[in-house]
Amino acid sequence: MIASLVWFLQSMGYWSVTMYLPEYMGSLGIDPYMNMFTVFIGEIPGLVLAMILIEPHMFGRIKCLRFFSVFTAAGLILFAFVPVDFLKAVCVIVVYFFMVPIYSILNTFTPEVYPTGNRSMAMAWMYMVIAFPGLITAFLSASVLSTNISWLYPTVAAAFFLLQFLFTFGLGAEPAGHGLNDTKDYRNRNQSSEVTTPTQVSLNENVTIGTQLIVDNSEATDAYISETDELEVEQPVSNGNGYSLKFTEEEEDAVAV
Repeated sequence: MIASLVWFLQSMGYWSVTMYLPEYMGSLGIDPYMNMFTVFIGEIPGLVLAMILIEPHMFGRIKCLRFFSVFTAAGLILFAFVPVDFLKAVCVIVVYFFMVPIYSILNTFTPEVYPTGNRSMAMAWMYMVIAFPGLITAFLSASVLSTNISWLYPTVAAAFFLLQFLFTFGLGAEPAGHGLNDTKDYRNRNQSSEVTTPTQVSLNENVTIGTQLIVDNSEATDAYISETDELEVEQPVSNGNGYSLKFTEEEEDAVAV
């Protein structure tokens, strides 16, 4: 449930910023096309940073999600109240630097917290959840822009990311660096049900026969072991290269001679 809310708020915040951003920037006298170009360039280093911080020996999944959420909200608040147009354009780049990688973090985190049997269904549910904000934010953003309050548009989006940051504290244990429990159980069941296959004896090694007499392989092959002899393998010899074999009584008598 918490994970669904985090996904929902991510989509609400992203589309609240993106849908009417060119129109909003144009109303401030900033070239919207050049600004959008620089915004998409700013996403690339943000994704690289997320790839580094998401590792278990760095922040992990949940802390990395909090880090990017809170800095996205901070960037939007600066964007709302900075009076200089140039700094507003820089703030937008910073916002996309932190906002876009959150999707990648969620796509990494979510499959790790659901059992294997339910993982695909969980991801399908999350993708369905993030589809609804696309319908809501169109009307929400238009209503906010119509108020002519310049700071309101980015502040509303910042509120969604602040809520997302708070909800991340309910996500539970950090999955980074830990194996999936259901995968571990499956592996243990497979190991316990393994059947030992019959051992194939190589005639290029010395063997220990039933009478505990060590016979050189070449002699055993030439004098005592015919092609039709049936050998029963008991267990590998622990202190040699051969195997413990059991012959029939006639064969043991032949070897004893």
